[in-house]
Amino acid sequence: MLATSLTAAVLGVDAHLVRVETDTAAGFPKFTMVGLPDSAVKESEGRIRAALRNCGYAFKWDRRITVNLAPASLRKVGSSYDLATAVGLLAADGAVPPGNLAGLLLVGELALDGSVRAVAGVLPMMLMARRQGLKAALVPAANLGEAAVVDGIEVHPKRWRWRWSIGARHPRPRRRSAPIVRPPPTWPRSVGKPSRAARWRSPRPGATTC
Repeated sequence: MLATSLTAAVLGVDAHLVRVETDTAAGFPKFTMVGLPDSAVKESEGRIRAALRNCGYAFKWDRRITVNLAPASLRKVGSSYDLATAVGLLAADGAVPPGNLAGLLLVGELALDGSVRAVAGVLPMMLMARRQGLKAALVPAANLGEAAVVDGIEVHPKRWRWRWSIGARHPRPRRRSAPIVRPPPTWPRSVGKPSRAARWRSPRPGATTC
């Protein structure tokens, strides 16, 4: 399934719109990120894996996952793409309605516990979002003062509970393994004393029970 989320890349003092295209398909399990990402962007896979797991989402990683940061000719630097990539994966998995991502800018670095950390360059990102006609932006709570400077954009500052801002469905319950039931230990019979199993054994037909 294919899904698209929106974020921004900052080059100098200008920001550019970036479309995070996420595709999941059956095949050999592999996570591939393309579109000129630097080392910090490539390392987002580990952060996103832990964040989704600690948020309660049993995301299936045992398939072919491709993330494209478009335009591919634009260099992507930093960790501000984490949130948009994670939301794109949830949308490709069917946990987020694709229509909820239209006109929404997603910016933020994900911690391993699922919280959203501050990033640099939020002001030029918001200016770009207004130029592009975007309606809202989900930004880290620590960047609220910087994002609120720009008028015309509905800002949602988040550190926790960002999943409900995008209409994410309830996380899938994790499967718990069945408890292992072991038979009780067998003790040697005492001489002249019937075992417990013998005492509780059902009587033979016709035998007295009194």
